[in-house]
This record gives sequence, structure tokens and C-alpha cells, in this order.
Amino acid sequence: MEFETGLTERIREQIGLELASDESFAFFQASGNEHLVQFFFNVLSDEYWELDAWDRYHLFLCDLSSELNVDFVLDDDARFATFSYRNDKPTRTAELVMDLRDDYIIPIYYFGDSKTCLKINQQLVGSKKLHPCYLGSAILEQMICELDTITNFDVDFEQQSVAFQQPVILKGSFSGSPANILYHQYQQHNRSYLNIDKIAGRLTDETQGTIVFHTTGMIQIDDCRLSEFMEVVKQLFLLLRTKYKSLVHKYVLEWVSSPSFRSFELKGNFIEIWLNQPLDSLDSLLRFLARGDKSNPLFGVTERISRKLWSVKSVTADNSISGIEIEVSSKMLRIYLKDRGSIPILDSIEHYLRRHVAVDYDNFYY
Repeated sequence: MEFETGLTERIREQIGLELASDESFAFFQASGNEHLVQFFFNVLSDEYWELDAWDRYHLFLCDLSSELNVDFVLDDDARFATFSYRNDKPTRTAELVMDLRDDYIIPIYYFGDSKTCLKINQQLVGSKKLHPCYLGSAILEQMICELDTITNFDVDFEQQSVAFQQPVILKGSFSGSPANILYHQYQQHNRSYLNIDKIAGRLTDETQGTIVFHTTGMIQIDDCRLSEFMEVVKQLFLLLRTKYKSLVHKYVLEWVSSPSFRSFELKGNFIEIWLNQPLDSLDSLLRFLARGDKSNPLFGVTERISRKLWSVKSVTADNSISGIEIEVSSKMLRIYLKDRGSIPILDSIEHYLRRHVAVDYDNFYY
């Protein structure tokens, strides 16, 4: 799809703004003091995809409304959905535009009061119907090219003593004029422990606005030209689309017919993640991979395959094996995705590894 086609006009229409030029800063100043974009992976289940576009997203939005009481209105062509938040205070308003044109990524645009936008976004991120895209350090590094200078970044890495005899801790928040130099030094000398939690900077067109990228798939921005804003959003959208499309088509396993052999064959690849430093104990990693809590939606059972290899299989509510399977050794993880719905679990696993285990990210799976 052409990313900008229809999007800018739909946003203008929703927030009630007429612009003579995309270069005007008034686009943001007229609509409030906070502007967010939250990217979600389109994780709709098979029964949704059997419907046409309008019925699919109408049903999806009805399910979302029943869960969160956030009533999006679907456009007649099912390309966008909108939501307007109003209360007794005129300043506490927000306008949302949900972009439904892509099969892999659903961006939601927020315009309005800062606290209101963040509160609604927190609701949507917590929904079982939506999965926030994970912005790992590999993606954030590419988005840094859009910045003229880095003004703030947070790092969060703690190699746990229960899994490694020599734990490593590298945490901190850096801001101000030294942040730009410190980031590049950190990237050069500590790449094995590179886990950026948040990074902020000014855009390359020398505008005064600051843009912030979060690992939770959210962008925050203040004063900025519309054209520059859309270019940053487009670049991140394309990176995320490439990542999740690759996962769906290259790594999700499925049985496909093979006419030449009059049978079925298994299509798809496993994901292999190599550790820079062997685990001294598998217990900590195995416990995380099977515990099924907020930080990791996988609930599974472990099985010892050999002396040096374990397997973790996900278990559904009815105790059937489904979704994802992980083989774990002291030096690597091998992950099998059995359906599209297991990709959020993979994001959780990657997030955990980036925070606690040194991994060969130069040869990562996307």
C-alpha cells in the first residue's frame, strides 16, 4: 500500500484541521500538546480472516469495545476507524485514528491532551485483542538515522547470577549534551549487552521538536512538521512490517499440499538464536520460558530431550499443545512457531533475552 495515501487527509478530517501546507507547525499545535503513534501487530485469528474486510474489522472493533469500552467507528471502506474522547474539561480531549489498511501492522495515531492520550493507549496496549509491536535494539538503531542528535537514552541489561557465574549489569539513563557521545561509545564497546529501553532525539531537519521511541512500539513527538512526522512514522512502519511479515511467511510452520507427491509437506523454518556466552545453568531460563506470567504469556511444560538439550512446549487453557515450541541448550535456542498467534510470545522471549542474556544479534532472525 502507499503509506501516505489517504492517511494525512483522514487525520486532518478527524482533528478538524485545514492546512495550506504540510510544512506548517500548526498541524500539531492546533490539536493539543501530545502526539503519539502506537504500533500493533495484526494478530487477528483465522476466523476473522475468513470474513471480508468490513465484517472482519467491524467484529474486531465490537470485541475490543466489549473488552475496553472504547468505541471506535469504522469507516465505510474499512480502511480507518476513529475514536473521539470527550469529558467535562475541554482541554482533556483526544482524537484517535486507527489505520487498518495493512495485514501485518495496525498503527493508531493519538492527538490531544498528554495524560488522556497516554491513558487510552495504556488501555489498548493491555487489551487481549491487540499486541504492541516490540521495538528491539536492532530496529531502534536503524531509527536513530532519522535523528540529528540523541538527547536521551535508557539502557537496561542484567545478566543474572542464577544463569551465569559472571553476571553483568549495565543499566542507566543518560540525557543532555553527553548522551549522543555516550550512546555511540556504548554501542561500540558493549554491543553484546545492547538493550535500549528508550531513546530520544531531535529530527534531522533542525526542527525544535523532540521524538521519543519506546520498546513498547510507541512514538511520542511534540512540535514537528506534518511531512517530517509522517516520514518518521513511515520508516518505522516499514521496518516493523518487514519484521512481522518475515515471521509470518518464513517462520510460521504450516502444512501445504505437494501435488508432485500427492501429499502434504511442512513449510517454514525454525528460528535459531545463538548465545555469546554459554549458560552455566539452564534452570533460570527454563523457568522463565514456562512460567506464564505478565512478562511472558507462554505457559508450558519442559521436557529433557538429551543430556544437553531441553524442550519447552506451550500449553493452552484446555491443556493441548499449541502455538510455540522451544529447544534450549547452553549455547542456543531453537524456536518453532506453529501459528501466527505465537508471534507475541516470540516478542516476549526476545525482550527477555535482550534484558538478561548476551545474544549474537548481528545474525538475528530479522
